[in-house]
Amino acid sequence: MASINVGMGGMQGAGAQTSLLTRMVGLLVLLPATVMGSLHSLFVLALRLHVSWQFLQSGWLKITSWETTLALFKDEYHTPVLSPYVAAVVGTFGELFFPTLLVLGLAGRLSAVALFCVNGMAVISYWHV
Repeated sequence: MASINVGMGGMQGAGAQTSLLTRMVGLLVLLPATVMGSLHSLFVLALRLHVSWQFLQSGWLKITSWETTLALFKDEYHTPVLSPYVAAVVGTFGELFFPTLLVLGLAGRLSAVALFCVNGMAVISYWHV
C-alpha cells in the first residue's frame, strides 16, 4: 500500500495547501482502504459460509428424503447426459462434499468451480422454470 506523508511540518503559504490536500487524500483514500483491507478476510469468510450453507441445505434435503429426490430427478429434472439415479447421486454428493471443503478452506478454487458446475447442471436440467 502506498504511503503518504500526512505530517504537519512545512505549513507555510502554498505548502500549507499542499499539506492540507495530502492530509485529505490520506483520510479519504488510505483510511478506508486500510479499514476495508482488515475486514477483507472476514468478508470472504462470511461469503464462503453463506454460499456453503445454501448448498449444504439443498444437499441435506436431498439425502434426507431420498425417495422424493429420485422421483424428482426421474420425473421433473431432465439431465441431458446422466441417468436420473446417477444425476441424483452426483448432485447430492456435490452439494454436500464441496461446500464442506469450502468452509474448511481446503481446495477453495476447486470447490468453487465444482459448485459452479453443480449449479450449471441444475440450470440446464431445469431450464423451463
